[in-house]
Formats: sequence, structure tokens, C-alpha cells
Amino acid sequence: DRTNAKTDFGALEAWCAAVLLAAQDVHLPRKRSVGRGIDQARDLAKLSTRKNWPECIKNALADLGIIFITLDHLPGTFLDGAAICRKDGTPVIALTLRHDRLDNFWFTLLHEFAHVSCHLSKDTAVILDDLDVRSSNDIEEEADKFARDALIPLELWRQRFSTDMSTEDV
Repeated sequence: DRTNAKTDFGALEAWCAAVLLAAQDVHLPRKRSVGRGIDQARDLAKLSTRKNWPECIKNALADLGIIFITLDHLPGTFLDGAAICRKDGTPVIALTLRHDRLDNFWFTLLHEFAHVSCHLSKDTAVILDDLDVRSSNDIEEEADKFARDALIPLELWRQRFSTDMSTEDV
């Protein structure tokens, strides 16, 4: 539901195949029975303060039984990220980094984490997201809210936000 009207579906399939090819050789620590909820998402967001945060993310997701892949978007895909099940059922979060901005990176990562946590299943093995496209789909709205709340908990937002804030204040 969250793809651009100009999407080249052949390129989209090629990108997904490349993600799965990259993910097929990734071996995770033995699967653990751990939660994948808002608390784990907040823990991921807190990794942003570390110098080696890219490596920390990969390791933290691996500890949660999730493969993390970054792969440039292909022309015509208009993708920010995807949540995909590998053939053996292992979830994969893939990001394109097409928008070279930290806010986009963190929001997309946590949005895809929400999909892995709440929406991936045998019936829904692939969820693709162009976050520039609005969606009325319930799972997309849920993933957006999950990511927002993980980055800035609502109670903190309410305490700090003011309509007369400047960019510098933010």
C-alpha cells in the first residue's frame, strides 16, 4: 500500500531479491525468545548516542533475531525500507538510505522494526515502504505511531513541545 505510483515493479522485485541474497549468508546467534516491542525499539533509538551506532544497531537487531541490511535503492523503486521474511522465517529489515538524513534513517529503521514486531507473518512476508507516500492502511499508521513513540515518547513530547518553539528550540 505504501509504494509510489511511479514505481517500477520489476526494479522493486530485483531490489527485494538482492536483499534476500545478501541476507541468506547472515548467521544470527541462536534464536532467543525476546520481546520486540516498544521498549526494544526505544533501546535501539538510544544507540544513536554511541560513536559506533551503525555496528551497535546491527548487533542489537541480531540479538533480537533480526537481520539488518542496507542496500541502495534502484532507480524506479522509490523505497525507504522494507520488512521481509527470509525463507526460513527469519525477519530482515532492509533500508535504502535514499534520503541521506539521520531523521529519515531512525524513523525508517523503527518503522520497519514495528512491521517485524507486529505485522510480518506467513501471510504477509514482505512489507515495502516509500515513506514519502501517505497511507490510510492500518498497519502503516500503526508502524508510524510505533516509530514516533519509540523516538520521542508521547509523555516527553507533551512536556517539552510548545507551538511557539523555534527551530533552535527543537
